[in-house]
Amino acid sequence: MKYKVALAILSLSCSVSSNAETSHACNNETISSSALELKQQDRRLVITPKPQDEPVGKLFSLEIQICDDDSVVTKVKAVMPAHGHGMNYRPKVNQLAEKSYQVEGLLFHMPGVWLLTIETKSQGTRTKFQSELLIKP
Repeated sequence: MKYKVALAILSLSCSVSSNAETSHACNNETISSSALELKQQDRRLVITPKPQDEPVGKLFSLEIQICDDDSVVTKVKAVMPAHGHGMNYRPKVNQLAEKSYQVEGLLFHMPGVWLLTIETKSQGTRTKFQSELLIKP
């Protein structure tokens, strides 16, 4: 299987706001300020945290919209590379509609740099989208 990697950097703080809906997340004019857009060649995802002010030590979810192809989200995880550990919880991926997913059970249990990885699969090809997140106390 092939793997492709996209890397984006986002600094999340504890006060972000949005009124954009996930169903419109792929429209460049309605991407909210709390959303993260990840690109890999001809593939694009838009990720929106729910709630948008995810404090350290609190469970939150992500809404993921696949914008440009027929991929499915197969896995979501986050690790702290500097500390050599991941989250204390295993997130669950739920498909809401075609190209729309909700990931529940995410928790950043300490501040610092986290590497969020979202894996998708389309026609036997796996794509890894990664984003380095700075979680502030």
